Amino acid sequence: MSNKIPNLFIVGVAKAGTTVLANYLSQHPDIFMSKVKEPDFFSNREINEAKLYYKTKPLNNEGKYLSLFKQVSHEKWIGEASVSYFFYKACAERIKLYSPESKIILIVRHPIDRAYSHYLMDKRLGFVKADFEDIVKKPASHEKHYDQYIQQGFYSQKIEEYQNQFGENLLILPWQGNLELSLKKIFHFLNIAPIEVTEVEANKSMLPKNDFLQRIYSNGMIRKGIGKVLPVQLIQNIKSKAFVKQDVKLSDEMHENLEKIYHADIKKTQELVGFTLKSNFK
Repeated sequence: MSNKIPNLFIVGVAKAGTTVLANYLSQHPDIFMSKVKEPDFFSNREINEAKLYYKTKPLNNEGKYLSLFKQVSHEKWIGEASVSYFFYKACAERIKLYSPESKIILIVRHPIDRAYSHYLMDKRLGFVKADFEDIVKKPASHEKHYDQYIQQGFYSQKIEEYQNQFGENLLILPWQGNLELSLKKIFHFLNIAPIEVTEVEANKSMLPKNDFLQRIYSNGMIRKGIGKVLPVQLIQNIKSKAFVKQDVKLSDEMHENLEKIYHADIKKTQELVGFTLKSNFK
């Protein structure tokens, strides 16, 4: 086994800025972040069994997984970001067994905002045609989408699993908190000197301008390939020219319905993380 084993994991949640965070951390001289986002090595079994509609393949070969970190030289922290590690229960234990001294970073976003943002992303990629409200009201007719959007928003049990496995080696932060303060907390958590980072624009809710662009953009392998060779900011500039702004409205009625679905779990989650989850879609 290579001694270049990852010891830093951004595990979620999905649609909470993990890609941007990974980019910020990669700017630190003491941190090496995999250029491949979402290798999903520790969740490959569940992803393959779920037969999801995303056109990506998780790494199930240890050699290929460790090759993501072959360029590590002096860095103290070797990291990757896979949000599926939070959703699938067994991942926390697998990571702990594989890299016992590793540290975990979890960004938590209000589950309603996370769910709708996830839906808008899939709409942008051409992975869903149904209306969001229809998926919420008829889960049996949209099982895979319901799992991706709604089920992923029940955080408390998953947070407890990571707390049990990693204790003080788990850092939980709110989505869209103060960037400077969040990075300061992360650098302190990792026991490395703070640095100033070059700000990266977050993914906007945009739709491809035509079907051809959508077919290309919906291919996960193509997106990962582009991500390997082009800087994040250049990708954002290209998207701003090839995409149009997406409607992000959520009805008051649907928001209220989702509040009822998540109420108990939000309450427990807030007790576990020590901060309030705020929705921006009200």
